[in-house]
Amino acid sequence: MASANAAAKEKATEEKPAPEKTEPKKTKVEATAEAAAVVAKVAEDKDVAMKAKAAEKAADELAIAKSAAKAAKAAAAEAGKAEAAAAAEKEADAAKEKAEMEKLPEKDRLKKVAEKAKAAPKLSPEDQDAANEEKAAAKAAAKKIQDDASSTAKAADAAEDLANTTKLNKESAEEVAKGEAEIVVKKEIKAKKVKAEKLPAEALKSPWGTPAEVWTANMPENALEGYAQRGRKDVKEHELVQNKNEEKAEEEEEESEDESSDEDEE
Repeated sequence: MASANAAAKEKATEEKPAPEKTEPKKTKVEATAEAAAVVAKVAEDKDVAMKAKAAEKAADELAIAKSAAKAAKAAAAEAGKAEAAAAAEKEADAAKEKAEMEKLPEKDRLKKVAEKAKAAPKLSPEDQDAANEEKAAAKAAAKKIQDDASSTAKAADAAEDLANTTKLNKESAEEVAKGEAEIVVKKEIKAKKVKAEKLPAEALKSPWGTPAEVWTANMPENALEGYAQRGRKDVKEHELVQNKNEEKAEEEEEESEDESSDEDEE
């Protein structure tokens, strides 16, 4: 009967599903230290450093481009105001002169026109060419101011696109590096805990068993659960040995009780 009980317990042990692994709750200090370690590893990542540098450079270039675009826009606006004011003044003078001419009799009006034409300076071909060139240069300068405003605005837009792209690249690299760093940090913390829980050589010496058996008997609960979850054969055997020892103890106790009963009957 005892062997049947042992076999049943052995079968139950083999069929028992592995318990779900639960991470021990971290203290605030442990969580802060782990987060700081992850941040440090992300900062050391070469890809993150390279993309962060590119993003910083693009951000600086964007600031310069925006400043240039703002200045060019202000210059274009000022030039446009000056040109509009000059045109308005010229138009006002022409309107005034026209109104005055319309008030004059036909004879006086024709005389005024002739006097104006006679007063106009007579330019030599060279002077006329120079005057035309001056007008063309002024017109080109005014156009350049407007063109600069347009080109610097486009450059600022392009710089902003580049800054956004490099920023996204940096953030993406940081996320990848963070995921990898979290895995590494968890492994490092686990390794430190295992090392801290490791029994010294002297503690593994015992007359009742080998160092391996002593270590297994004193195995930390979390380590034992971890091995059990992975279905380690040695842990299962350890559990079976414990079950058999319990069965043996129960059998001896039953035999002792039976002997005591027999003696009382005699």
